[in-house]
Amino acid sequence: MTMTTHRPSCAESLAVSVGFDLLGERLGGDVEISVGAALAAGAVFPGGGDALAIFRHTLAASIRDIEEDARGRLFQRFLRDGP
Repeated sequence: MTMTTHRPSCAESLAVSVGFDLLGERLGGDVEISVGAALAAGAVFPGGGDALAIFRHTLAASIRDIEEDARGRLFQRFLRDGP
């Protein structure tokens, strides 16, 4: 059986380096607690894992959407150049 290795995308490479502190102390703490509470209540998230893994997975998906979607390019231009 041949093993394949997963090469992380640019979005995944960026997302793996961040934590809840990216959101600021209070909001980051609230998001971590909320995702943890949802997991404890039986919620299922894409990518699975703990609260931090879910946050990173969601962030990577958001970055990919902004990079790849036609409206994402418009959003990037808005962020770069303003309204």
